[in-house]
Amino acid sequence: MALVQVGKVCLTSLFQSLSLRQNQCLLSTSAVMNVKLTPPSLGMPTKRKKKQDPMVLRNKLLRRRKKLEKAMKKMSKKKRIIKPCLEIVPSQQLIQEAESRTRTVQISEEIQDERSEAAKNWSRFCKKRHVAELKQIDTVIVKQMAALEALREESQELYKMAIAPDATLLPFKAVGPAETPAISDFFQDGEYADTTRQYAIQYADIEAFMKELLAADHRKKVEAKRKKNEAQDDDDD
Repeated sequence: MALVQVGKVCLTSLFQSLSLRQNQCLLSTSAVMNVKLTPPSLGMPTKRKKKQDPMVLRNKLLRRRKKLEKAMKKMSKKKRIIKPCLEIVPSQQLIQEAESRTRTVQISEEIQDERSEAAKNWSRFCKKRHVAELKQIDTVIVKQMAALEALREESQELYKMAIAPDATLLPFKAVGPAETPAISDFFQDGEYADTTRQYAIQYADIEAFMKELLAADHRKKVEAKRKKNEAQDDDDD
């Protein structure tokens, strides 16, 4: 009987402690910490790089260099498209009227000889004038240098004043804003589209352009080889 009573006392104390703990959990304000699982990692380990023979790598680089040199040689033969100068290029109307504007006057040989002789005389005159101007400029420079040397021997201060730049030689004075000021309360009426022509290089990506050139050359060789084989098959038949 004593053991039964002791057991009852132990059970009642256990139930009381459980009820107190349950009440404490109900009154708790902490976050619920549930069990969480991380997603499985299915990544495979990286493969080890195979060590290549240095001679193989060297031959590979040489082949690539030869291909690039061949492509550059082929590209140098092709003329680059020059950006057009709209101020020099004539209008389409003038190009169409070129035949009607062309003069068909027949000039006699005597007039042609006179014109050629006049052009030669004018060329000789221009040459003589140019040589005379050069001689005059050289004479002035030599005399100026001699005068400066004589002045330096006479007085060093006067020599420095003589070679100093003259600020009053070209009296120029500009007054005004360096930039155009903004227009106050400017209102743009309507929409304006920029009609400036844009020019882009056809082969800006050199590497892609060279690959395309090499591929085109390779296709031509394959096509020629195929036609040659077909011709041989026809002859055998």
